[in-house]
Amino acid sequence: MPDRNDEAEVRLGKAEYEKLASELDEAVSARMRAEEALRVSEQSLTNVFESVRDGISVLKPDLTVTHVNEIMNGWYQKNLPLEGKKCYKAFHNADKPCSPCPTLRCLKSGRKEWNIIPGLPGSPIEWIELFSYPVKDPNSDEVTGIVEFVRDITECKQAEAALRASEEKHRMFFESAPIGIIHHNNRGIVTESNDAAMLIFGSSRDILIGLDINELPNKEFFKEINKTLKGEHGHYEGVYTSHTGKKEAHIRAEWIPLIDDGQVTGGVGIISDITEQIKLQAQLQQAQKMESVGRLAGGVAHDFNNMLSVILGHTEIILKQMDPAHPLHVSLTEIRMAAERSADLTRQLLAFARKQTIAPRLLDLNETVDGMIKMLRRLIGEGIDLTFLPGTDLWWVKVDPVQIDQILANLCVNARDAIKGVGRITIQTKNDTIDAACCAGHPGFVPGEYVLLTISDTGCGMDKQTMSRLFEPFFTTKDIGKGTGLGLATLYGIVKQNDGFIYVYSEPEMGTTFRIYLPRHAAGNNGIQKEGSAEPAGGGHETILLVEDEISILQLITIMLEHEGYTVMAAATPGKAISLAKAHPGEIDLLMTDVVMPEMNGGDLARNLLSFNPNLKCLFMSGYTANVIAHHGVLEEGVQFIHKPFRNEDLAAKVREALDSE
Repeated sequence: MPDRNDEAEVRLGKAEYEKLASELDEAVSARMRAEEALRVSEQSLTNVFESVRDGISVLKPDLTVTHVNEIMNGWYQKNLPLEGKKCYKAFHNADKPCSPCPTLRCLKSGRKEWNIIPGLPGSPIEWIELFSYPVKDPNSDEVTGIVEFVRDITECKQAEAALRASEEKHRMFFESAPIGIIHHNNRGIVTESNDAAMLIFGSSRDILIGLDINELPNKEFFKEINKTLKGEHGHYEGVYTSHTGKKEAHIRAEWIPLIDDGQVTGGVGIISDITEQIKLQAQLQQAQKMESVGRLAGGVAHDFNNMLSVILGHTEIILKQMDPAHPLHVSLTEIRMAAERSADLTRQLLAFARKQTIAPRLLDLNETVDGMIKMLRRLIGEGIDLTFLPGTDLWWVKVDPVQIDQILANLCVNARDAIKGVGRITIQTKNDTIDAACCAGHPGFVPGEYVLLTISDTGCGMDKQTMSRLFEPFFTTKDIGKGTGLGLATLYGIVKQNDGFIYVYSEPEMGTTFRIYLPRHAAGNNGIQKEGSAEPAGGGHETILLVEDEISILQLITIMLEHEGYTVMAAATPGKAISLAKAHPGEIDLLMTDVVMPEMNGGDLARNLLSFNPNLKCLFMSGYTANVIAHHGVLEEGVQFIHKPFRNEDLAAKVREALDSE
């Protein structure tokens, strides 16, 4: 029979076993729960680790990669596996850490570090933003690892670059724009201005930037700018005087409000300096007006010349046959002088209209001016000193010398009238070259080489209003009866006809200077044609075919030529002239014909007659330019021409010259 003590021990051991077993089960369950919790925690951490859209890598203190998320694997597929490699090798294909590496700084400082560094060469990740966080031992605070957060900022950098490029383009356009651009804020303070605006306004950047538009002196201009502060557009065109009052310009300005989210944030002004444009418009209007008057003047002068030819010619014929003691001789002399003055007036009209036929030749301007000095001194009187300063090695010009005489006489007489009492007139010549830069500041100038003829005086000068009308026909500041107003208009026409241009400078009480630019002609010394002294022309016995559609002029010239001894065949039409020439049994020595006629012009008539009379000499006559014998009013060499009206001795000389020409 077992001992009771043994039974008690058995029962005690079983209880302890059951207790131990229960504790063990609890421990196992607790471990399993802990492991499950750890697994869940790790899975959760992994899920977080993988769900972050930035790259994450975990490094040892020696920069060895221990963990990376899938984002990193996706970015650096060519370098897989990444774990176990140094970060600089895995992420940059480098053999040593990057110089701006924030991870190295993090290991040293024990704090979060940050930087923007280049991505993997050759990959689409050009730029990354790298955050390095230290992993520390909780007991010793020693850094035991690094967690890197990597963000792809390639698109941001590209956007920044695009923005910078756009801003640079805007800045380049803003600064290089040929028009002025100004920004102001919603308080009316100028915040930005380009160089063109500063040039237009005559201000420096220091003055313009920060300027309050309320301080602008031009209130009308300010009123238009101020509209932008109310969200309205402004427009201004007119004269603007600079803030300092040192510059005045004619400007056009458009003011546009800047609005953000319904609120006015400021305004921008687009400003153009239209000073030169206004001047050019005025010049165009002046040119159109002068062209219209010129056409009228040319037509009037042509008809007037025909009438003057009859008056002057018949008066001379009567005077030749009349005894000087006859009571009517003085009256007829006055009639002739009045007709001659009228002829001079029509020549001025034709010169202004650029319809005067000219015979230019190569000239040394110094010789031409020098030959006029004595006559000019007689014109201006003794109280005015006339000085001629000739330039050295002067280039040749090709101009009708009579036109140079007209220019000098007109300007010297005007200068004389502008000088009160004693004074000085200076004539100067020199060579001058005009370049594109000079033309840019002087409308009407043309680049090239010119001979410059300058006439200046110490007279009363002119104001701007007078200067603006200087070359208008019939405009004069002289008293009634003392000037026709055609002198300077004639000068303008002469210079333009010879492809030159004029510059005038004058101020009240400061005198006046005319600068006349005549184009250089490429000719040598042997090109100069000297004029011999004119001798009275004799008559002749030759036969002249005279063609003129104005019967009164035809009759007059017939009488004048017959008085000189010539045989005259008169025809009122080209057809009649051809019939007379074909029927004439002898030689016809000279064709003297009007240029503009019905049926056929003078040039065509001459060619017709030359076809069967090749030795025929030709003398053309007209009251104005006709391009059938002249190119833009300039006679070709060898063409004989006499301008209506003409005196008897002028006709005799010209006929003799034509007959004796080769």
